[in-house]
Amino acid sequence: MGACGPTAALLLSLLAASLATSSSSDSRPGTAAQPELRDEDFVVAISSASSRLVLAQSTRAYRAGMRTLIMTSNASEVPSLNKVYGKYNEVYEHHPDETDPDPKNWHAKFPGDFRAAVAPFAAHRQYGDGYKWLLYGDDDTIFFLPGLRRLLSGFDPELPLALTDNLWYGSGHPRLEAYRCLPCGFNDSALPAAQTNLSYTPRAACPYCTRAAACPPAEPECTITGAHGGAGMVFSVGLMRRMPYDAALSCMNGIFHCSGGDCLVSQCIWKAGLGFTDPGHSLLHDNPLAHVLFDNMEARFFLKNPIDQLVLGNCDADCRSAIRHAVSFHLRGKSFSSFGKAAAAMFGLAESHAAAIEFLALLADKASRAYRVAAVRKKEL
Repeated sequence: MGACGPTAALLLSLLAASLATSSSSDSRPGTAAQPELRDEDFVVAISSASSRLVLAQSTRAYRAGMRTLIMTSNASEVPSLNKVYGKYNEVYEHHPDETDPDPKNWHAKFPGDFRAAVAPFAAHRQYGDGYKWLLYGDDDTIFFLPGLRRLLSGFDPELPLALTDNLWYGSGHPRLEAYRCLPCGFNDSALPAAQTNLSYTPRAACPYCTRAAACPPAEPECTITGAHGGAGMVFSVGLMRRMPYDAALSCMNGIFHCSGGDCLVSQCIWKAGLGFTDPGHSLLHDNPLAHVLFDNMEARFFLKNPIDQLVLGNCDADCRSAIRHAVSFHLRGKSFSSFGKAAAAMFGLAESHAAAIEFLALLADKASRAYRVAAVRKKEL
């Protein structure tokens, strides 16, 4: 019998390495499963500017066909943008930069931040409530639909829910100290001691997270900084019904000196008596920051090009879990030499992640694994 060729050897080694960890336990909270989500169940809200539209448009890499509202800074461009790009199910709206000469009078840190905050409410006004979930992020945020669908299968979109596990606390994110809730039905007895011994541990809130449920009992009037916009947030249609466009703008117009558009949105959710729900996945691990779903910064190296890391054998059990469960990734467009190159990277990342998910499914397919390996070896003998 001859030796295996290099192709078979690589495949065999990858399969052998995956035997112990090829299937990842699904640690989501035990809530009633929802029907499988279709593209029409989503609406996407993005804020951008004329100079960055190539980034916003590159998010088609994940949202192709989904109804999408894109806020931009130049009113004169809007008619042409809607005419040319309507075929992608995109609607463009204009909202101006803040123009007060004194930045102390701005609602947030940068002139375009208020426009960013308007985006999700404008999207709900545009599309009505004929959807289930609204995806809200920066123009360089990508959502990974396999992980997103996995996450949302355990949540009822009719409840007022704001989902993320990447929240600010003070000047940092993601922070475990951020005030938030765990999902209704979450089994907190499964939390490792490392999480229950913290100064603050979020509580499961039923039927949904309120400000009172998010605040620790010893600090009932606590305040929040909010969610990180680059990491993205997911809002239920139930939440958006409670925060119509005019009411949201009235709220945001009463806030000044926020750190960004994400801060304005977060503060108005809080003022409405609601809080953010942390899916709880990361807290089930001894090192929760390595298991964050929304822009996992500790797994960033692997998530930037996951298929290469898998094929090269650089992806351990935690890495594979991060790929399977990842909900979003902040590309950080300004880190590239041009927005055009960042846009190209967005498409590359979407393709790489999709290939990685397929590769992991191949490794986990134990039923046909023996046949595939035998066939490869027979061919090369």
